[in-house]
Amino acid sequence: MSAYFPYTPEFNGLTGEQIQKIAESQPPIKPAGAGIAIQGIVYTTAILCTAVFSLRVWVRFIRREQGRPIGIDDYLAVGGFGPYLPACALAIAGTYYGVGAPDSAVNPFMKIRAKELQLLYELIYFGSSTLTKFSIAFTILRICTLKRYRFALYGAMGTMALTAFGALIFLFSDCKPFATRWNPKLGQCWAPAPDGWFIMSYIGTSIQVATDWVVAITPFFIVRKLQMNRRKKISVCAILGLGVLASFAAIMRIAMYPQTDERFHPKDNLVKEAQLVIWSHLEGSFGIIACNLPPLKQLFKAYYRGSSGRSGNQSAPLSTGGRGTQLGDLNSQGKSHMKAGSRNTWNRISEDDDTSSKHHIIRETEVRVETSSFDPREDRHDHWETDVKAIV
Repeated sequence: MSAYFPYTPEFNGLTGEQIQKIAESQPPIKPAGAGIAIQGIVYTTAILCTAVFSLRVWVRFIRREQGRPIGIDDYLAVGGFGPYLPACALAIAGTYYGVGAPDSAVNPFMKIRAKELQLLYELIYFGSSTLTKFSIAFTILRICTLKRYRFALYGAMGTMALTAFGALIFLFSDCKPFATRWNPKLGQCWAPAPDGWFIMSYIGTSIQVATDWVVAITPFFIVRKLQMNRRKKISVCAILGLGVLASFAAIMRIAMYPQTDERFHPKDNLVKEAQLVIWSHLEGSFGIIACNLPPLKQLFKAYYRGSSGRSGNQSAPLSTGGRGTQLGDLNSQGKSHMKAGSRNTWNRISEDDDTSSKHHIIRETEVRVETSSFDPREDRHDHWETDVKAIV
């Protein structure tokens, strides 16, 4: 949100404090235009993200497996979700003060209130999105051992941290007082308005997009040489790479920045700001979903079990003269219990039965071959596979 505000005759003769007081006294209006879309998207994504996050908390904090310590990624996921719901509330509140509505539905004082709520939303959303991206990166680090990939992830996180820190310093030091950013008559800003805001926004969003792609692509290089079936590799890369969806929303947000510049697009500015809110919120929501899905391995066990090539406990009988043999399970001593019979009646075959050789038995043998290698690269791959299974 820039500190620029077009000339408004209604503000003539009023001080910044008077304008702010009038703006805060404005009654809410019925959401209109893109404001209705904001409410639908925010309510839907808030419910979905809350459900996914709650499942993660249940899996990682409440129903935690023994030997699985709570990691940095878990704490960052909690930290990222914490500001998310307040951001949702601010996005909804903005629609009641003109965000998404055409100029004909709002007055200049209501625009002041709308810009205030939107700036607070952008600030809280940015904190939530940044912590969530850190959580995703640390999740990838748990399964990554090669230095070149770890350096890439640490480099992306370090760059994003420095950019976020610099953006916050600029945001809080640019205008005195801070409320000048949405009410220019309250004070002044040292950076040219609104160029400073847009430059900061372009840089910050571009770094976040680059981080999303680094985090999304890295899992492919990690799992491509593991001894896993193809479907499972695709599943791992898809789950760990969901953050790329957030980057698409961020790219759309970058494309919307020029449209929100009131110097060149003064008409229905709050409608354009609403589109910015929508893409910002989708970016944050996609990030939270991508962040919280990997630990939910219990929910995907049935899917993964289908790719393991398991065999059932029952085998079809071989019909020879109306008789057949069914192989049962092994007991704790490793002895097999089998039943034989004709038609629908089965007779147990004992181990001392002399006639047991007359029965036709189909034996299914599973051979497990374990190999060891002295190649340190292969050993690292084994560790990767173990860590991947531990996460997903």
